[in-house]
Amino acid sequence: MCFSFRVLIIIVSVWQVGCATYQTKVSEARRNLESGNPELAIQKLEPLAAQEGKDQLIYLLDYAVAKQVARDYKGSSQALIEADRLAESKDYISVTKQTASLLLSQEMVQYGGEDFEKLLINAMGAINFALMNDLESARVETKRLTEKLEYFRGEKKQQYKDNSLAFWLNGHIWEANRDWDSALIDFEKAYKTGLNNELIQNDLIRAAHRARRPDKVARYTKKFGIRPNAKYRNNNYGEVVVLYQSGWGPRKRPNPEAPRFPILVPERSWTKQALVKVNGVEQDKTELVYDLESASIEALNQQYGALVAKRIAGMLAKEAVRHEVQKKNEGFGLLLGIAMHASDRADLRQWSTLPKNIQAAHLFLPKGTHKIQLIGLSGDGAPTGEASKELTVEVRPRKKSFIGWRSFR
Repeated sequence: MCFSFRVLIIIVSVWQVGCATYQTKVSEARRNLESGNPELAIQKLEPLAAQEGKDQLIYLLDYAVAKQVARDYKGSSQALIEADRLAESKDYISVTKQTASLLLSQEMVQYGGEDFEKLLINAMGAINFALMNDLESARVETKRLTEKLEYFRGEKKQQYKDNSLAFWLNGHIWEANRDWDSALIDFEKAYKTGLNNELIQNDLIRAAHRARRPDKVARYTKKFGIRPNAKYRNNNYGEVVVLYQSGWGPRKRPNPEAPRFPILVPERSWTKQALVKVNGVEQDKTELVYDLESASIEALNQQYGALVAKRIAGMLAKEAVRHEVQKKNEGFGLLLGIAMHASDRADLRQWSTLPKNIQAAHLFLPKGTHKIQLIGLSGDGAPTGEASKELTVEVRPRKKSFIGWRSFR
């Protein structure tokens, strides 16, 4: 068998088998999560996450989410830490691998993660540590996220916006440590990202009051029309921060106008918000903290210039190889060119288990044991049928506790 024919077979077979494997396996895990069986998703993803290969990073990220949904926050954090290490090491791809990626489909080479996915590794890690009440480790993750943002803006010249979740979560961490000035600074940073709802408005007023900034208390009270909540000054009350992850993040699809390039398409979601019940009584509704869907789409769109440049280089490289083979064997050269270009399609690999957005509620409850449940609501406020299990929370005076829930439909 001649060399060019062997190359042809390899390209076509790897293209057909390699891509289908990832898409099929991750789809099954997604169905398990959506049906309320994260343990089955873990069983499917765990051996894949442990196996070295071109798709290991994606499996590791999806495995971390499955662990988080199953409330194994420690296991999820360990997987995210490993994914962070792996994603950073993939930034240094050898010249040989770069050349191969030009000749083959992008789906056939090692996946190093999109830059916005690398940021979300630390965001999801911060959520895990908060849910374990390890707030110092949560702050390390938000700091790491901010450092990555600065790197992408400086070294890669990408215009990424600040992450509202990182600032907002930092504000609560500073409050838990009774560092009122730092809490106010980070809540204000979250507000300046464009986050503006009753949740952050109350955070700003409370933080300004605790930081002994009467000028800002007066300013925010007048601006938002909200009076300070007397409960946060009551020594018999504690705080519960509810972190709610809603729906599925956008999915990569081939761009209809340029099928060799991926675009992110929003996924439909029926559950838009969560009603928070405490001991069976309606207490609050969650509000947006971070719009992951919009941030991801915007970030991928910013990378289109680099994607186009790499694809043009790939097309030129393919033509050069085809031309050399065709000089020796015209028939095989023609077939090789067809095969290489046929394999050059949009790389649809992604961290596919991320939520559409992250919401939160902030409760002040009397000390003691409370049962909290989240009920999924549609856009018009009607129950969607999704609900969390009742979560038992021990509220301590003047202390913060964090709980979480993820919906998928």
